Amino acid sequence: MQGQKVALVLSGGASKGGAHIGVIRALEENQVPIDYIAGTSIGAIIGALYASGYSPDEIEILMSSDDFQRWASGIMDDGYIYYYRKEDPNASWISVNIKPGKKITSMLPANLISPFEMDLFFVELLSRSNALAKNNFDSLFVPFRCVVSDIDSSCPVVMKSGILSQAVRASMSIPFVFTPVIMNGKLIFDGGMYENFPCEVAATEFIPDVIIGSRVAERYDKPNQDDPVSLLQTMLMNRQSDSIPFPRSVLISPDIPKFNLLDFSHTAELADSGYAAALAKIKSIRELVRDSVSPGQISSRRAAFRDRQPPLVFDSIIINGLTRPQQAYVRKILKHGSPTVTFEDLKKEYFRFINEGFIKSIFPVARYNPGTGFFDLCLDIRKADNFSLLFGGNLTLGTANEGFVEVQYRYLWTKALLLKANGYFGRFYNSAKVAGRIDFNSKLPWFIEAGYTYNYFN
Repeated sequence: MQGQKVALVLSGGASKGGAHIGVIRALEENQVPIDYIAGTSIGAIIGALYASGYSPDEIEILMSSDDFQRWASGIMDDGYIYYYRKEDPNASWISVNIKPGKKITSMLPANLISPFEMDLFFVELLSRSNALAKNNFDSLFVPFRCVVSDIDSSCPVVMKSGILSQAVRASMSIPFVFTPVIMNGKLIFDGGMYENFPCEVAATEFIPDVIIGSRVAERYDKPNQDDPVSLLQTMLMNRQSDSIPFPRSVLISPDIPKFNLLDFSHTAELADSGYAAALAKIKSIRELVRDSVSPGQISSRRAAFRDRQPPLVFDSIIINGLTRPQQAYVRKILKHGSPTVTFEDLKKEYFRFINEGFIKSIFPVARYNPGTGFFDLCLDIRKADNFSLLFGGNLTLGTANEGFVEVQYRYLWTKALLLKANGYFGRFYNSAKVAGRIDFNSKLPWFIEAGYTYNYFN
């Protein structure tokens, strides 16, 4: 007799998604099989990690970590900041990139949170399992689907193959909070805009016997005028269903405390909430699901799947968006002429390049090459405008007001060039400075910087 097939559906809900971890843990401990998994936004992240062979404990440790909190906040790890490259402190308040003929509106930021570090670590977490599955999400440890939003066509798109890290990153791209992902020339945003609780996706894609849904956000709270994420979520994200439109289903709705949408420091508490809610539904689940799988069987299968994943080592770097000399500069930074580079070595130089300030955006993808046994690192890069204008100063109620303005010119070729000129203007003090720096793109911090400063006190 053919066994039953159980699909688990994980809703969106930002940091509230930590409750999904407890739901999965409760199902595993009570020997409820998870044959398929589908998710949106944070549900896509947790679902993809589980489908890639991470255990509930490992997912909780990851999402509770300072690293994950930092990624969600867009804060770069201090260990990746190269202080010898940082500019000297000045009195600037605002920095604006300038391009002749460019509209002022296009200079405004399109996202509140920098995704640089998060994007690269999704590559680290998900690329090896995707390589083993040969880009087919049905061949992961658990067959997986996630939902993204194509705003050009105003419709949801179900991701079932391709680059797993890219699909997951697209599924959690909340508009104006994170930058969208470009896929096939289209801007792709958070799947919650159209399908925040993808039960119908699971039913259509997998045709399961039973659906178990974990929903962590029944209705969005009244928007908070001081929380831009809350405002954007209310305006742009779809209201999810109150039920699962499937006859053989169980809905789990954890009791979620009030937390900031991007505050992942409470993941353990949320996981406990999801665990308790799932335990309360085990009897209802067992009325529908007769099959069982022991935790030992799951651990054995998980270990076998992960042991077959190839190491994350790169032997080639493919760059789109830069000229050939600029591509050569980036490759030299990332590889330094070595035939291969490990992820650990690559990430240090990757963030060094970002910190130089020559790019506006960068999106990494790892593609496995079975012919070589190594990965290709594919980078879509948008270069920053050459000119930047900084202005600011010091305003007081007295007479010691001071103005500041600086113009910078950055040129990226086989070497990196920075030229700048600035001045302070006030009643008591004036100064002018002209300086330049050329970076020789070596493994050591070798560069030449020279300048001249003129000071004048009234």
